[in-house]
Amino acid sequence: MLFRVVEKFDGLEFLRHDGVVWVNVNKPSQREMDMLGRHFPFSMLNLEDCISKVQLPKIDVYPNHIFAILHFPPNRQP
Repeated sequence: MLFRVVEKFDGLEFLRHDGVVWVNVNKPSQREMDMLGRHFPFSMLNLEDCISKVQLPKIDVYPNHIFAILHFPPNRQP
């Protein structure tokens, strides 16, 4: 397995590989964003963008991390 699940917490998945941590958030809540703000060096503006209903996908590059908001179509299987 290329990535391994490090932790699952309230709908958040933390994946780690070779020094990289990916945090997957589906339908983020303010509580989840507060938790991420306590554990990672994300700016409050980035975290607010996560809960915005009109936020466009974006990638912000910082000296010690990359912050990305990506939208994927729902997986609707018959």
